[in-house]
Amino acid sequence: MNKKKLLFSLNFNIAIVVLTIIALGIAVIDVQIMDTQYVMMLKYFTTLSNLFLCVAAIIMIVYESLILAGKTKVVPKWVNIVKLSANVSTTITFMVVLFFLLPMAYIRENPGYSPAFLFINSNLIFHLLNPLLGMISFLLFDNDQRQIKLPQTLFALIFVVCYEIFYTLDVFLKFMPGDHDWYGFTLFGEQFIPLVLILFLGLTFLLSWLFWLGNKKIHILEKTATK
Repeated sequence: MNKKKLLFSLNFNIAIVVLTIIALGIAVIDVQIMDTQYVMMLKYFTTLSNLFLCVAAIIMIVYESLILAGKTKVVPKWVNIVKLSANVSTTITFMVVLFFLLPMAYIRENPGYSPAFLFINSNLIFHLLNPLLGMISFLLFDNDQRQIKLPQTLFALIFVVCYEIFYTLDVFLKFMPGDHDWYGFTLFGEQFIPLVLILFLGLTFLLSWLFWLGNKKIHILEKTATK
């Protein structure tokens, strides 16, 4: 792996970890102000996907530091799969905000749920900055993903499937405090939930394939250009 790209990747991963810690600190303060339960933070895909990306970034930092120290030569395949899965998850967060929650904020015309609310405080980091850092680092600077085989991109579905199960169970069993359809997926009726879940699984696989393919193509072009 090119040392310059390795350093870029390392810095991007450090930035993701630092921003996540800052966002969590802001979120904790917000929870205290609103006098609600901390578990409310962990019911959102936004929070969980960003925590997943943070964990993946920490693992990448460890192995990239080992490479720089001469203790190992490559980032293991399983680490790249975890980073791919986490990156796909935060990209879904980004796309849901951009193409669903943002239009809904305009439609609802609720002062407490304005378009600006989606991009202030911790939301700025979780909805925009972390997903973009993840996309850029994975496509341009992270390890060459050609060691990952196409069927292994399906691992990215695991995180989303687990969340879909949790979300669907809460919609019907209502075991979490507060709103039980916080993303408004039953807006047109509960009968549409299976369709929404299938669409998100399809989107997850598509993003996983696109990131995997994009990383490969960029690395191939770079190697061709240097010959």
